[in-house]
Amino acid sequence: PASPEPTSSPPATTTPPSSNVVDDPTTSPSPSQSPTLTPTSRPTRAPTSGPTSSPSAKPTTAAPTDKPTDATISYVPGNLVTLQDNLLLSEGLATRRIATSGQPVEYHDGTRSGRNFHFLPDGGAVFADTRGWNAGGWVYVSNSEMREAGQGGVGAITFDKNGRVLDYKMVLEGTTMNCNGGRTPWNTWVSCEEVEFTGKGWQVDPFGERQPEMTTLGSAGGRWEAFAFDARNKDKPRFFMSEDHNKGTTRRFTPSQTHWGGDEWRMLHEDGVVDYLMVNPNAENNGGTFEWTDDIEAARNNAREFYPQSEGIDVHGSKLYLVCKNIYQLFIFDLDDMTYVNMTTVSGLFDGKPDQMKRIVGGDGGLLYFTEEGGKDAGVHARDEQGRFFTILESPVYLSETTGLSFSPDGKHMYIAYQEDGMLYDVWREDGLPFDAQSLNVKYHNVGTRRLSHQWVTL
Repeated sequence: PASPEPTSSPPATTTPPSSNVVDDPTTSPSPSQSPTLTPTSRPTRAPTSGPTSSPSAKPTTAAPTDKPTDATISYVPGNLVTLQDNLLLSEGLATRRIATSGQPVEYHDGTRSGRNFHFLPDGGAVFADTRGWNAGGWVYVSNSEMREAGQGGVGAITFDKNGRVLDYKMVLEGTTMNCNGGRTPWNTWVSCEEVEFTGKGWQVDPFGERQPEMTTLGSAGGRWEAFAFDARNKDKPRFFMSEDHNKGTTRRFTPSQTHWGGDEWRMLHEDGVVDYLMVNPNAENNGGTFEWTDDIEAARNNAREFYPQSEGIDVHGSKLYLVCKNIYQLFIFDLDDMTYVNMTTVSGLFDGKPDQMKRIVGGDGGLLYFTEEGGKDAGVHARDEQGRFFTILESPVYLSETTGLSFSPDGKHMYIAYQEDGMLYDVWREDGLPFDAQSLNVKYHNVGTRRLSHQWVTL
């Protein structure tokens, strides 16, 4: 089938698309370098030569075990009182650095990884480990946004059920500028390349047991940012991809065939229909209706006028969340009644631009946690259902973007990276209780400069 052109104007040799066609051929090539595949049995740990510099010091507080304690709740979001390993933490939190770019990853048994942790860690996610030798454990995947051609990819750290590091390796190599991405309904990772004209989406097995494949959605090339899905209707699942471009129309892919209960992976690599988001704003420009069209040029112009530079995208129930960084707007689309609302993301709390977000749902309320796109004291922040903001942690040392926010399956470990500094942290509650994490992977931006780290703010 024919391939629709990328969002930005391509070289003259690119052919305009036809309507209701797939984004590219059904045969998906592998990356230029094959990733190392994970053995089915538990890997052995031969010690490697020591790093050129010593790894970070051990934390003074032990990581939580699989059994929660009966201690009184001690976590006080926003009360920044603990300075540990260059992070200023809310009361009741502790942390340890688990990886540093350019250095081997230290394992729980005292050995180290055979290769160094990747540079420029970006979007990340956690997957429960389905391998029998690591019951109760999980894998944290992390994109590498290296800009040099072929130097990006996806790294994977394996943890046991107590959050102890067992293994590190690359599960995708030979790609470029792997920015964000998203998980699939069958628990694989889609990593998005943010390269104009040539960027692709790659489906990646977080355990490295299956060769990565280029996805149909996004295969025409573009500056892809993030991936999401709506699989409520098993007969007609929808997959979405956003593009960080001034004419970056959000795409929706509907596969021609489904494979639920079989090789579900194939749904992202076969024929289907690609269409494009068109918004119809109301007079107040704070909402309206929307539609999906097969007219890519109309959708590009619509994106340029109303939702340029879209970044994070995610679906939670019937709602699709999309954030546009340059106009500082959060869009919430109701996929059932085809209406939307949009609102400013300017809160006056941060000096950077809030980035990847995760939803924490507990009891009758919850917190929406999100990272920050650089600035003085960049960190992790949260907003509750009353619109109050809290600073969960920040760094008086690092100035780079915070990325890769994700939570372990048991909800007890928060993972966060400082991208330019190449530091990956594990954060937990000292009372042993979980964060109660459910993901909402969108980006949230802010232009404020006022720091209110120790208090909440009502908007």
